[in-house]
Amino acid sequence: TIPLLLKNTYKISDTLAGVVMAMDNVLALFLLPWFGALSDRCGAKMGRRMPFILAGTGLAVALLLLFPTVIGTNSLPLFFVVLGLLLVAMGLYRSPAVALMPDVTPKPLRSKGNAIINLMGTVGGMLALVLNNVAIRHFVNEAGEKVSDYTYIFYCTGTFGYGAEYAGLVPFDQLGAITVKGVSPFPCDGNPMPRTAEVFGGMLNAIGLQNPGIERFIRDDHYLPYLRTLPCPVIVNIWGKSIEQYAEVAARLDAERDGVAALEINISCPNVKAGGIAFGTDPTEAAKVVSAVRKATTLPLITKLSPNVTRIADFARATVDAGSDMLSLINTFTGLAIDLEKRKSKLANFTGGFSGPALKPIALRMVYEVHQAVPATPIIGMGGVTSGTDALEFLVAGATAVGVGTAIFANPQCLVEIPRQMNDWLDAHHIATAAELIGTLQK
Repeated sequence: TIPLLLKNTYKISDTLAGVVMAMDNVLALFLLPWFGALSDRCGAKMGRRMPFILAGTGLAVALLLLFPTVIGTNSLPLFFVVLGLLLVAMGLYRSPAVALMPDVTPKPLRSKGNAIINLMGTVGGMLALVLNNVAIRHFVNEAGEKVSDYTYIFYCTGTFGYGAEYAGLVPFDQLGAITVKGVSPFPCDGNPMPRTAEVFGGMLNAIGLQNPGIERFIRDDHYLPYLRTLPCPVIVNIWGKSIEQYAEVAARLDAERDGVAALEINISCPNVKAGGIAFGTDPTEAAKVVSAVRKATTLPLITKLSPNVTRIADFARATVDAGSDMLSLINTFTGLAIDLEKRKSKLANFTGGFSGPALKPIALRMVYEVHQAVPATPIIGMGGVTSGTDALEFLVAGATAVGVGTAIFANPQCLVEIPRQMNDWLDAHHIATAAELIGTLQK
């Protein structure tokens, strides 16, 4: 576990990780005999070994429980300090524990006693492996450190409604997160029908950001109160027609933050004060939106980038500099489907957002460009994901997590199947965690 943490979390080379582990063994050469000798001279009423065993075990357990917090700080010096203290704590009890058996066992029975110790050690090791596997999978499911469960895979904005629509169809406790449909300061009926059209390689949609408005979203049992009951993180997508409206929604959700894991800012909306130009097609306006939302809330912010731009990396830098904690991309491309017999668009709105498997090559390219531009910023990659290998490709391109959208219309269970397919590929290639793939694309 320690070598994997050094390599994957702190980006230390295999050679340096090996040096650290070698120092562990060298330190043990000096600590174990010293603590054993100290226990020989101990005159405690509970026995000369027990103070060392109890103190060392208690300290080691406390330090192990501290490790997740230490890892979360991403501080390598602090990690080494806690690791060093853990080695000392383990040395404190190891030699006294080994010496305890001869102290309490008559000489004729010591060989049998040693055999029992070895047997129990083997059984304990097997049990620890099983329990550790279960514990790690549960921890990963909560904290997102490993793909064995579902934490790298999110349901995308729009396709998942407000969660209740999929009750009974998907196991919410196995979802990495869900992102609900966009919420605005006011109710919105959306566009007239027809709103969707199936096309080669995907679909077009022109739903028109239909939503109940922020006040009903907060109060109505179908929306936020229901989402608060779910066992997975909930990300709320927000939008507005002006910078002030974005900030208004963010402030309301900040005040009602229970059950809200993060906000996703949809900057693909038209700015009515600037002639209808989408915020997401002007890096300056996009940054203004993020900055205003950042001032209105302390919730984590995800900015959803539009692909309908020439240099998406510029928008990534602008929004991160303005306060976005994460980025999600890509949103849909503007497209058109024609009914040849009627010589009309298949959508009442005329154009719509194109999504589906055909988007994947473009989405991968944009995720790669954004990762190169802001390598320290977590990215939720999306666009055409239908399988485990699709998701892994996004990680290789630089995504930290992967969103699944259009695919769920054909198969709502795909979010359960995709992580399993990812695990199968990782196992077949002898790769311990999906994190090892992030940002590894070679030119």
